[in-house]
Amino acid sequence: MIYVLAPSYNDAQNLPKLIKNVSNKLQNQKHKIIIINDGSSDNIKWVIQKLKSFYNVVLIGYTTNQGPGFAFKFGFNYLIKSIKPEDIIVTIEADNSCDISILNKMIGSVDETYDLILSSPYAKGGNFKGLSLERKILSNISNILDSLIFRIKTVKTYSSFYRVYKGSLLIKGYERYKSSLITDAGFSGVVELLLKLSACGAKICEIPATLNWEKRKGKSKMKIFRTVLNHIILYVNYFQGKYK
Repeated sequence: MIYVLAPSYNDAQNLPKLIKNVSNKLQNQKHKIIIINDGSSDNIKWVIQKLKSFYNVVLIGYTTNQGPGFAFKFGFNYLIKSIKPEDIIVTIEADNSCDISILNKMIGSVDETYDLILSSPYAKGGNFKGLSLERKILSNISNILDSLIFRIKTVKTYSSFYRVYKGSLLIKGYERYKSSLITDAGFSGVVELLLKLSACGAKICEIPATLNWEKRKGKSKMKIFRTVLNHIILYVNYFQGKYK
């Protein structure tokens, strides 16, 4: 079974295209798309209700915006009691910026050698499209620092949402960290998760990807100051050995 998790905060206008594209890519494979409503104020409930007539999609969530880290934790908590070691879990942006063309390649790369696949705009052959200068500078600085500090072999992109996990790896992560697998509610939560799964012995592979902001509708929900502050806290926690 393939489970696709997508946190959504006021991304209702992007969801029909996302769900259609993902479903088309996975049409020959048993799958379920789970949209995590991160306290949206748009018409997400109405949109998903309409889409349920055509696609295997469900909506879960809560009423107050918490951040993507919290949303992923909520989604993983929703799944963890039912997933099997052989299941595959895909995490993806809700805004259509992720490279859907490589989805099946990412899923196909999960095998006895690799149990965590990362999409990587920083890997050779990857790139960015439509990214604002401010976000591009911030992303480059963050990625350079992450690479210098964390030094996970084979990893060039630490903060991408777009990943494929083997069910057995997430089960192992929960057995080790329990409810603390993700503690950062913001964007840095996905970096924290990567570090903790690496500490669990995750075998990681990166696939070059194009992060394309030209395909998204609406503005970025990232709060720059809060994200920078949370990333600094992430470094402090790492040096204190909290992710071992």
